[in-house]
Amino acid sequence: MAFELPVKIGDMLSVYTDIERVGRTSITLCVEAGANRARYAKMEKVTAGTFIMVALDEEGKPKQVPEE
Repeated sequence: MAFELPVKIGDMLSVYTDIERVGRTSITLCVEAGANRARYAKMEKVTAGTFIMVALDEEGKPKQVPEE
């Protein structure tokens, strides 16, 4: 994950996530972060990404995602 814009001292960083998909052994998350610029009272998107998280057992092998 790389930041498209810098986050500076005094900015408030907000991170938002959405569950895009729940599979048998994985969950796909969409993550977006924005910086509320203290001096300008303006929110700017600084980074975004899609992450796939795989559930693993004690041996490091994929296992079924627990139900909610």
